[in-house]
Amino acid sequence: MYRVLIVDDEKYAVKGIVEGIDWKSLGVDELYEAYHVPGAKEILLSVPIDLMITDIEMPKETGLDLLEWVREEKLEPETLILTCHADFGFARRAVQLGSRDYLLKPVMFEELEAVLAALLDRVRKKRTETEEAERFKKVYRLWQHQKPQLISQFWREVMNRGSEGKQARLEQAIQAYELPPVHKEHLLLILLSVEEWARPFSAFDEELMEYALRKAAEETIVDERSGHVIEDEFGNNVVILYIPDKAGYDPAEWKKRCENYIQACRTYFSCRLSCYIGEVVPFGEVNKGYHALLEMETHNLSESNAVFFYEDRRQSGEEDGPLSFFHWTEELENGDEERLARLTEETFEWVRARHGKTEALSRVYHGVLQVVYYVLLRKGLSPDTLHGRGLPAGPAEITRSPGHLRDWLERVVRIVAELRGEPQEERRSNYIVQTIRTYIADHLDQELTRDELAAHVYLNAAYLSRLFRKETGMSLFDYILHERMKKAAQLLTSTEETVSAIANTLGYGNFSYFAKMFKKVYGETPQEYRKARS
Repeated sequence: MYRVLIVDDEKYAVKGIVEGIDWKSLGVDELYEAYHVPGAKEILLSVPIDLMITDIEMPKETGLDLLEWVREEKLEPETLILTCHADFGFARRAVQLGSRDYLLKPVMFEELEAVLAALLDRVRKKRTETEEAERFKKVYRLWQHQKPQLISQFWREVMNRGSEGKQARLEQAIQAYELPPVHKEHLLLILLSVEEWARPFSAFDEELMEYALRKAAEETIVDERSGHVIEDEFGNNVVILYIPDKAGYDPAEWKKRCENYIQACRTYFSCRLSCYIGEVVPFGEVNKGYHALLEMETHNLSESNAVFFYEDRRQSGEEDGPLSFFHWTEELENGDEERLARLTEETFEWVRARHGKTEALSRVYHGVLQVVYYVLLRKGLSPDTLHGRGLPAGPAEITRSPGHLRDWLERVVRIVAELRGEPQEERRSNYIVQTIRTYIADHLDQELTRDELAAHVYLNAAYLSRLFRKETGMSLFDYILHERMKKAAQLLTSTEETVSAIANTLGYGNFSYFAKMFKKVYGETPQEYRKARS
């Protein structure tokens, strides 16, 4: 129900509105009357008014004075202005002060009732939005509660370390977290890969948006099914679904759900993403299925905004056993020299079967390098340590011949084994991240996109974005912005170039936008910054 306040110094006008409108049909159950501005202020401060109808011409203080006071007090009633004068100046000022509508006296009650109905509909929508916002806060608090965190931690452990020796832990988890008997059921994993945001976000905003994407996946993909949407230790969003009847699994159903999710994310979150759907596996193979999806994503450098099935990749022969992300990860982490040597030999049999072509050499190089980076990061070591031990930093020399690649691969395996046995050194800058930083520094005057940066280091864009944020604590957008503004600050204090010229040097054709971004970083305008340091 709604509360309405009528303000007019002419009492008969107030009574006419009170008596002439069918308030009950509009959902109004409380009417308040004021015959001057001070009386209206008193009511507005004591009662939450939904809709205010006020005359403009009143003695001492006018209806416009009342509107200005309402705005200063940060009150938010919908407002309708009434006046005897068809003066556009009054109307314009009323609109500036927040009035939703403006009618001339004498007012036909049918017209007035129609306007009131529209304004009260705005009130209803505003209430709905407020209630939805409150519901979102409650959901967020629940998500932050201990139980979801423990469930996520449990599944991260299973995905990263497998299920060996975890039977007792699993039984405890089933009881503590009210999980289905997952050891008796099959599971389906879906990797949600954000490829591009429609607008740049700070690292904090990206985390909030990723949270919103997980909640949307719960509603759109999981829906009435039993499952979870979690964030793994590298920032991937992963859907885990319980499939009680493997025979009843329908790929078309999950493709449709994922397509609906992709469309919803594009519409409501302004982002482009892809869904990687794994195969239905028993609990003991979740680890392998998870790494298979990571491999699919890291090797996808061209297709986007789509649904991909691991089964399609396997049937096409693309998974190629010895090049499996999972196999290399498992063997590098276990450190069994004999098994690593056998996997290396299998890999080169694969290369020989393809006649040592450059494409095959390049695929082995990039595939193994990504696995090595992944393994080192999980152990808290910087991938830069590889290049600090004399390994070539680029693919050109390594992929010249099968012999060069084999020599590199054997050295990499040996170095990783050595690093696993050493105490963790102080973490240094990741080689990939450093390469991106250097590229950004050399192209500050150009428009840089995430896809362009990812192509420079031969990585999937979504993977690069997560890696960069994990390593630096900043989103790519934040980092580029701060580097540009750092360069601008240096030019402001070390040269006599005009601010406009400096903006152009850094690729900002719009001077106002440049000034706004500079103030966002330094808290003052470029002119103020230069003057304070001259």
